Amino acid sequence: MKIQKTIDTLKKLGFTEYEAKVYIALLQEHPLNGNSIAIKSGVPSPKIYETLQKMLDKGYVFTVYSYEKSASKHYSPLPYDDLINSIENEFLSDITLIKSSLNTITHSSNLNWTELFVIEGY
Repeated sequence: MKIQKTIDTLKKLGFTEYEAKVYIALLQEHPLNGNSIAIKSGVPSPKIYETLQKMLDKGYVFTVYSYEKSASKHYSPLPYDDLINSIENEFLSDITLIKSSLNTITHSSNLNWTELFVIEGY
């Protein structure tokens, strides 16, 4: 039950359903290869590498290689503290930007209009 709430919250913060499931699976156990992540997270095998690539691009996971050349690629999550700090910093930056933008937009509107409007049916 708590995991589903965490998935829902991660989705509110911009994760897809699959990304949230993969991230939680990797927090529980890492490093893991793609097949193990699919099994642990419940993400369909055909979608796991596409999801992992998107997460790599966003910086949510990292690849881990073994010293053996024949070893498969494994993945580890961004530590959750780093993830939270990143999301928080991005959010605060967005809030600052939107405050400034809305303030500029509001002050550029014409507040001295003199037309009279009639609302019918009120």
